[in-house]
Amino acid sequence: MKIAIIGVGGLGGALAEGLLARGATLSLCDRHAEKLARFVGQAETHLEPAAAVREADVVVLAVKPKVTVATCKQVAAHAPAAALVVSC
Repeated sequence: MKIAIIGVGGLGGALAEGLLARGATLSLCDRHAEKLARFVGQAETHLEPAAAVREADVVVLAVKPKVTVATCKQVAAHAPAAALVVSC
């Protein structure tokens, strides 16, 4: 199962660390490359949500409320139809 996490700041970063520690396959996205840097080599990293969600079974949105709607639109346009989308 591939899990995409959009936003790897406080909440998303903690989720990613915990899931990686348990061997999960992750595709991570953040608009700030410096937040993704700590995950390079451990997970796929992307600057655009569309690339992160293309093959995801589960998509976790861990973004600020002001960008949630726009991010949902990007995810809906590119995630598989059967993907489970969760907003935190």
